Formats: sequence, C-alpha cells, structure tokens
Amino acid sequence: MATKFIPPSLDEWLFYADSIGWMPREDAESAHDHYLACGWRIGSKPMRDWQAAARNCKRRTVARNAPLAGRPMGGNAQSGRSSLGALQMQLKAVESQLEDIFYPGGCAFRVEPSEKNKQRAQDLLAQRLSLKLQVESLCQ
Repeated sequence: MATKFIPPSLDEWLFYADSIGWMPREDAESAHDHYLACGWRIGSKPMRDWQAAARNCKRRTVARNAPLAGRPMGGNAQSGRSSLGALQMQLKAVESQLEDIFYPGGCAFRVEPSEKNKQRAQDLLAQRLSLKLQVESLCQ
C-alpha cells in the first residue's frame, strides 16, 4: 500500500535543497512556490516524491544557468553566481533603501541626506551601479 503524500513545508524544502547543494536559494524557493500553487501536482497527476521533484528542479536550474557559469557576478558568495531574478531582487532592495534616504517618509521632493546618511547613500549608489551592470550583462 502506498503511503499518503505529505507536501513539505518551505523549511523542509529549503533544508533538502541545501543538502543537495541547490543554489541560489531563490531558485529553490521559486520551485516550492510553483508546486504549492499547482497543488503539488506534476501536470495533472498528484506528486508522489517531492525530493525527486526537487532534484529535477535543481538539474533544470543548473542546465538553465550553465551558459552563465564563467561570468563574474556578485550576489551569492557560495555559488559564485546569481540568477537574474536574485540580482533584480537585490537591486530593488537597494533602490528602496535609497528612496528612504532621499525621499524620507514618502516626501514628494528629493532631500539632501543627513551627514549620518551621506556615506550610506554613496555606498548604496555604488552598489546599485554594480547590480545594474550585472543585470545588463546577463540580459545581453
């Protein structure tokens, strides 16, 4: 008799992803969200083995990212490369922090950062430029 399928929690999925060396983490989270949205089905059939599904997703991710393997990029220090989605998320976070500095409290007009925030703003601007260049290189 077959055992009843029990979908993994996000923590279980990510723990397993780490154990099989699946990087970047955002790809593993995306796959979990995909299966969650599909009701843990493969096509029209119910999933039987989520670990096998995770390994398949990892193989597809590695194959999809293979052309990028030799390119220098920031982001995930463990894998040495990041996906386009991960870079875009980092860029969005940096831009949000810059907005908080230059448009505090949702101010309609740009304000000069305080002395305390000037260095932080410069660091974020440099980081934003670096991320934009990385995203651009991936899109070519």
